Amino acid sequence: IEINEPGFYSNVCVEFSLDNLAVNAVLQSNHINDAEGGEAGVDTIVTTSLDDMMGNGNGLKANLTSFDESAQCTPVFRVLKSLVHTWLHEVMNYENEHADAQLMGFYRWLKSQDAMLHDPALHRYVRYLMKKLFMQVIGEFRRLGAHIVHATFTKIVIGTQKTNTRDARKYVDYVLKCIKAKPLFQTMTVETVQYWEQLVWMDRSNYGAVKEFIMPTRRAQKRRKTTIQESSDEDDEYLSIGAG
Repeated sequence: IEINEPGFYSNVCVEFSLDNLAVNAVLQSNHINDAEGGEAGVDTIVTTSLDDMMGNGNGLKANLTSFDESAQCTPVFRVLKSLVHTWLHEVMNYENEHADAQLMGFYRWLKSQDAMLHDPALHRYVRYLMKKLFMQVIGEFRRLGAHIVHATFTKIVIGTQKTNTRDARKYVDYVLKCIKAKPLFQTMTVETVQYWEQLVWMDRSNYGAVKEFIMPTRRAQKRRKTTIQESSDEDDEYLSIGAG
């Protein structure tokens, strides 16, 4: 899934990295549908009767297919969720490097057809959860006043209404604080990558930007002047010796 809004953005734009989306989607599977008032999750779908799904016959084939696939992977998904929860517990409490590596490569392992335990139905359901969680994240950014320039499962670029990076940093800090405060996003990592003062965007492979200009501090300016002065003194001394 990809969101793309080509255009020229004269205000400050910010790029974010998005990590652990799949892990967060699995752990928060019971709450993702509740958050947007959607259908029941895989943990509860098997309790729906076939009569209710059939209704007046409209969409019967699609509903039965969804029911069959979800019901089939329900026990496996529960085991997977328990496994992911155990890995996270090991990382949080014991700083287990092996568990951390498993979490980092979790989705890559899940979608790999070469994996010994690859299950296409399980992969499709986890990706379905990821899409719903991703749209929740995008909705939260928009609710907080950001314009989505580009977004994928791993990267988000937003346009702000701030004309300088100093104000934009304060705004971004507020946005990240609001996102991290929501239990639905508690195991997901959203971090700033870079700021652009102006941005011309076509797509992720075609864009141009004016990067943030950071004014050097007085201490840095003083250190630079000292370095230049010392370099100048050394050159004068070298010239004096050569002349002698």
